Amino acid sequence: MGIGYLHGKGIVHRDLKSLNVLLKTPILDEQSEPHLKLCDFGMSTLSRFCRREPRGKAVYSAPEMHLDIVYDAFLTDAFALGVVLYVMATAIRGMGKVLAWAIALLSIMLMSEALFLTQVLNMVYFTDSTAATLSPERLVVYHQMFEFFGTFTRCALTMFELTLANWPPATRLLAEEVSEWFMVFCLVHKLTIGFAVIGVINGVFMQETFNVASTDDDIMVRRKRQAASTHTRKMVSLFSHLDVSEDGELDFEEFQAITKSPWVQAWLSSMELDTDDMEFLFSLLDEDGNGTINAQEMVTGVRKLKGTAKEIDIQRILHQVRLLTNTADEDARHLARKVATQPRQFPVSPSSGGAAVLLHV
Repeated sequence: MGIGYLHGKGIVHRDLKSLNVLLKTPILDEQSEPHLKLCDFGMSTLSRFCRREPRGKAVYSAPEMHLDIVYDAFLTDAFALGVVLYVMATAIRGMGKVLAWAIALLSIMLMSEALFLTQVLNMVYFTDSTAATLSPERLVVYHQMFEFFGTFTRCALTMFELTLANWPPATRLLAEEVSEWFMVFCLVHKLTIGFAVIGVINGVFMQETFNVASTDDDIMVRRKRQAASTHTRKMVSLFSHLDVSEDGELDFEEFQAITKSPWVQAWLSSMELDTDDMEFLFSLLDEDGNGTINAQEMVTGVRKLKGTAKEIDIQRILHQVRLLTNTADEDARHLARKVATQPRQFPVSPSSGGAAVLLHV
């Protein structure tokens, strides 16, 4: 309904995601029902048709937003809304254990309070002598008290109502009919269980929701593809600006133009690509060693070099070191065997003149 209302006014949100959908729960007006609200209109526009303007989080963006075409922003909002619903449905499937623990914890706490309150009221209020001495008007109030707190099950239901729903009517009934000290009891209950405990449970639900959504296979694949597409687009744009000759290849002189722009250096540094040694960086990007870099080498090379070393890179180096070590050990053993099998010759000088004699051992 919210997206339909915005589109009816000609407004495109362009940044729909789960963090921008808020749940408003009633606080003062207990009779109203919770409802959803949309927030963060910083990227909104009145233009329905846009051209290559990727906005918002990549995982919620429609594919046409990353293409050089005119797209309908109303449809991209609908696509983002579908992703939000998918994330919610995925999270609900994986949070059954958390839901069970939350229900068990809340039920034990509220039933303990209901048991205590039932015992107190049966001792001080629900007595045969009290009911027999009441006037018809007061008997109506007495029956209302019994509806709320007369038995353990009725009192447990009232405690759930005090915690999760309309708490003032039951609080005022206790304070007016039994004792004003019950106002303190109800306020402490509302501020501890109704506010703190419920807030912690909601926080755990939110955290679990994002954890489940972040580990969903489809969302992980989509996020990885979007990141790769964004990286390719940025590197192709950088390549086109550096390719002054427009021959589709960068020589070292063209590549060195990066050092003339502090903004480009800071931009590459933000992507964790070191640009201090441009000659060494150029040699790493030039995979075929022909002295030039094409667009594909720029895309794949920067993807490999940016950021810190990955675990697979470290393991690859260790594997190559082990292979070299094994090869060197094998060569050393082979050489030792070869030397051991060959006869050793020692020159022996004659005691008197004449040719040297070789002594074979």
